Amino acid sequence: PLTTGSAAARWPHSEGGDVSILCAGDRGPLSLEDVVCAGLLVARLSGSGVATLSEGGGTALALGPYYGGRLDRLAEASPWARRLARQGRGADVAACLRADVSDVVPVFAVGGFVPRRVSSSGLAAVAHPESGS
Repeated sequence: PLTTGSAAARWPHSEGGDVSILCAGDRGPLSLEDVVCAGLLVARLSGSGVATLSEGGGTALALGPYYGGRLDRLAEASPWARRLARQGRGADVAACLRADVSDVVPVFAVGGFVPRRVSSSGLAAVAHPESGS
């Protein structure tokens, strides 16, 4: 998500291997905020120059940086964000459209997702939400 974008981009460097980015969408149609988030992540990951992008990856790469500095405009441009705001969930939208406010990323492991704290060097450690570390 946008809230952990920089940490999510650092995490693969500590683990090695390939990265695939999949957008969930909205019951089939493209979700603008998913594509923007993916584009920001692709921009950070492709900084090393080693990236093979699909057509969708190229589109995301164009949209991510465009909206990255204009997240308030993303709230206006996104049909899903507008829908949530109409439902009285504007505070939720605003919370989700903050960039880089956490260094904890969800990592898929056996049994589900595990929180991982990613340092500025890219090294990951298990995060313990109950202890605040």
